Amino acid sequence: MVDIEGVGIREALVGLMEFVGDLPIVTFNAEFDIGFLCNAAAREGIAFKNRYACALKRARRA
Repeated sequence: MVDIEGVGIREALVGLMEFVGDLPIVTFNAEFDIGFLCNAAAREGIAFKNRYACALKRARRA
C-alpha cells in the first residue's frame, strides 16, 4: 500500500522538516524513533539537527 499510495522517503523527510522547522520534536520512546529518522535523513543527505524530547520518559517521571 505504501509503494502504491505513499511518497518517497526523501519527499517525506523534506515535508517533515518543512513542517517542523526548527522546533523540537516530541515522540514516545524518542531514542528509537529519532534513530530511524536520523539514519534515513543521513542516507538522503539531509541534516537533521532538531532537538527532541521523549514523552515516555516524561510520563514515567510524572
